[in-house]
Amino acid sequence: MTTITDSLAGLSLGQAQQFHNLAMFPLLDPAAGEAGYLLLDEVMAAHEAQITEVSEGGSVPEVSFANLAKKPVLLVDGEELVGAKQNRTVNITILAPAGKTTTIPVTCIEAGRWSSGPMDFDVAARVHYARGRAMKMASVSASLELGESRAADQSEVWDQIAEKSERMSVRSATGALSDVFDSHGASIDDYVRRLRVEPGQTGAVFAIDGKVEGLELFDSPETFSKMFEKLVRSYALDALETAGSPSAVPSISEAKAFLNELA
Repeated sequence: MTTITDSLAGLSLGQAQQFHNLAMFPLLDPAAGEAGYLLLDEVMAAHEAQITEVSEGGSVPEVSFANLAKKPVLLVDGEELVGAKQNRTVNITILAPAGKTTTIPVTCIEAGRWSSGPMDFDVAARVHYARGRAMKMASVSASLELGESRAADQSEVWDQIAEKSERMSVRSATGALSDVFDSHGASIDDYVRRLRVEPGQTGAVFAIDGKVEGLELFDSPETFSKMFEKLVRSYALDALETAGSPSAVPSISEAKAFLNELA
């Protein structure tokens, strides 16, 4: 774990930013370099990648990613893939090699659809909501510890989305997480507009209602800047559930304690 410990030790915490009940502590790394890869949004927009079902029949826990670019592509845990037979979310962060096709472990986030239509996916402008992403990753980690696949507990993820939809008063014909995001899109965008990326920022500690919820960290300010809005949407969907509560901000010492615990 030396790499993780050293990476965290080289970070400094910036001044907290807050909108309503969501707070963000910027993580700054003066030694960070440039990214040697592309992001999923970039290659899809440039038509230098294709995401499809693994076969005509499809497989719920897997999709196929063809990287046609000349650089590796970073697919980030929680990125949402929409279309094909059903919407999915990426299970782990993967650096897909240039010029090759990689099988990507995913989880379904649309329980009520299995379409026989187009086989291609597109990429949504968000990642899986933060608390659901954490629970999904815990499930994937447990599977890996047992020597099994990079799979999440699919039934648990569907149950979580159904409960999330009910709490946020959203009805979806197909049980799609995308409908929850879309129904609260205007409020989520308010969070995106009010938080900003600092120069040299490679990550952030996020807190909701004064409690640290998680950390996002990359090796390059360029990468974090490009992923920033997706990540804010992820935490904002959770923050909206208690948006009317008192807007406490954790102290910088609490954020530092969280980093020390991770290290």
